[in-house]
Amino acid sequence: MSGRIRSSGSGRIVRLIVACVVVGALTTGCAASSPSPSTSTGSSPRTEAPSPAATRTAGGQDCLIGVSWYNSADLIDWEEPAFQKALQDAGANFQETDARAFVDTQRSDIDRLVAAGAKVIVIEPGPEDVILPALQRATNAGIPVVTLLGSLEHVRSLHVAFDPVEQGRQMARGLLAVKPKGDYAIIKGDSSAWPESDLIASGIREILQPAVDRGDIKIVAAVETQLWDPGSAMQEMTTILKQNGGTVDAVAAESDGMAFGVEQTLAEAGLSGKVTVAGVSDVGGAGGLLAIVRGQQAVDAWGDPARLGEAAAHAAMALCHDPDITRVEGSTSVTWPGRDPMTAMLLAPVAITKDNIGIAIQTGMQWRQLICGDIPGAPGLPSACQTGPVPVASASPPGQP
Repeated sequence: MSGRIRSSGSGRIVRLIVACVVVGALTTGCAASSPSPSTSTGSSPRTEAPSPAATRTAGGQDCLIGVSWYNSADLIDWEEPAFQKALQDAGANFQETDARAFVDTQRSDIDRLVAAGAKVIVIEPGPEDVILPALQRATNAGIPVVTLLGSLEHVRSLHVAFDPVEQGRQMARGLLAVKPKGDYAIIKGDSSAWPESDLIASGIREILQPAVDRGDIKIVAAVETQLWDPGSAMQEMTTILKQNGGTVDAVAAESDGMAFGVEQTLAEAGLSGKVTVAGVSDVGGAGGLLAIVRGQQAVDAWGDPARLGEAAAHAAMALCHDPDITRVEGSTSVTWPGRDPMTAMLLAPVAITKDNIGIAIQTGMQWRQLICGDIPGAPGLPSACQTGPVPVASASPPGQP
């Protein structure tokens, strides 16, 4: 996700799914406990306030950047440290609050940041209906808002995310490179919980359509899961196989957690390694990358979540000088299904395959440890596991922000 590909993705797909992938076994507990991508929009948010709310202040420039995390545990390993470092390197003045998943606390945090003189608000949003009054008070006061790991539907804001349409394109290109002909299946996430699901699907179909028109491939199934978890994907994949003579040639799953569920079903059917699978990286997880190492997944539309934190920090600093979110470098107007036009900064994901997985491994020590583990020389692991990390700038392909 990402929900959590979030955008990812991009929204947020909880790291519990990734843990299930890493250990290589889909337990009942994993499947039952994995929430939908947007945990911040779950049906039962906690409302009582923790005591005390976590607050942190740093920096020295005149413009105060107010930061409201709904639950910093969602970002503590990746986005938050990168965000903090970017602000600290620039000498920015910022104050952070952490509501610890208590929605009423986040609403109060936003008001406190405004009262403290914040000129910009950066937010990982909890349920929008609860925090909406505080956000409206901020925007009515002329304070621009930047969102990370969750967009806002009713508040004008700059949303920082990985490009969901490009994630879909990358999956489709990767599948076609391996299986240019055959029967394809698409397994979507719950678009009611995370509208970016429809955008990923649109990117997949954009790339596949010419091959469909030529008759090279046939989309035999395009289903939407009720949840974003591996168990739901397993059930959908089982049904697809039954309806299509027991096999397909390629599957595009909209998250690595769901791709793992697909792979489990394929393994049970004796099709592991015979069906080409693509996924989208769950933010902060290495499940899809590990599946690539193991030969279970062909391509992963991957994004280093630290880039989201860095981009949000740079956007916030730009808004200190000019509060117009449409003039932030890299921002664009986008329209998501069922939503009014919004302003977003969409980062390009990287299509990771077995041939270029070193890009992820060499991005930083965290990724190297997740992918390579404690035995960098073990058989089957990429040769990049045997080298130390390189600077992030040299690990990014040309043209990637």
